Amino acid sequence: MLTIGWAPRGQDSPGTDGNRSDTLFTIGADGTGERALVRGREPAVSRAGSLLAFSFEGSLYTMDMRTGRWSNLGPSKLPQWSHGGEHSSDSRLVVQSGDGWWARGVGGRAPLWMGNGYGSPQWFPHEDAVLFSESHSGEYRMLRVPTDGTALAEPFYSGVRVVPQTRYAFSPTGRYLLVTDCGDGSNCILVLSVDDGTQIPIGERGRMGGVGPAWSPDETRIAYHVYDGMGGLWISALDGVPQLLVPGAPEDAPLWPAWSPDGSQLAVEMRNWLRDEPSRVCVVTLPSGDVRCIAEGQQPIWVSALPPR
Repeated sequence: MLTIGWAPRGQDSPGTDGNRSDTLFTIGADGTGERALVRGREPAVSRAGSLLAFSFEGSLYTMDMRTGRWSNLGPSKLPQWSHGGEHSSDSRLVVQSGDGWWARGVGGRAPLWMGNGYGSPQWFPHEDAVLFSESHSGEYRMLRVPTDGTALAEPFYSGVRVVPQTRYAFSPTGRYLLVTDCGDGSNCILVLSVDDGTQIPIGERGRMGGVGPAWSPDETRIAYHVYDGMGGLWISALDGVPQLLVPGAPEDAPLWPAWSPDGSQLAVEMRNWLRDEPSRVCVVTLPSGDVRCIAEGQQPIWVSALPPR
């Protein structure tokens, strides 16, 4: 199992020079085999792990993890892969560029939504639309934006009040939608049934947090960080019963959990809120909650393939 992390501070162009700042790197979950790939941030890996998208100095790049070749796709940022994007011929991204959001493949791009789109846009499971938060008459709402240009955007669900900071994540099969920061002052974590809109509250409403929630591969659990002065890494099943997996502290806050493909481990960013020092990438073993920190870095994700050296 491998993770990618990035550390802040930048240079001028992709490529590595031995400096870890803004460098995407891979490392085994056991802490061995660390390897710098390319300079960049905001990494996003396609579902099968064959393509890596990342931004650097205002431009969007993709790397073929099978060959190590990377391409500059022009000014864009915040890439999100479609669910079926496995090969360079059929993969698609939703990206932010200029004054709007675009759906693009490696061969070109098409306008998706001109104007402000919020909430870390997510592809619908069938890839026929993208979910945004959008401002309408001073209020924010969920918006379903078709990607083929044949239909108008329409409100998706009105039962939850959203704000610009609201984030979304579809479950692996697309049956559920995870919503964080519902705009009612509770910083909630909420699961919606995509079919009928049934709401399933997760965690404890009224507590600050819900940072970086992530679905387990089998769609039965959600991992997230709660910040309430101490914080901690929590896991909750869809019955809404939370379990504290890793207690937090101001000097050790476990952020941005990412599940391993087999669901046996979580990679986290361990951040020190008290001192200005590099964050660490750590691996948490389930169900024991044992923590092992393996490298400096931020926002780890798992990849299943590595380009040739």
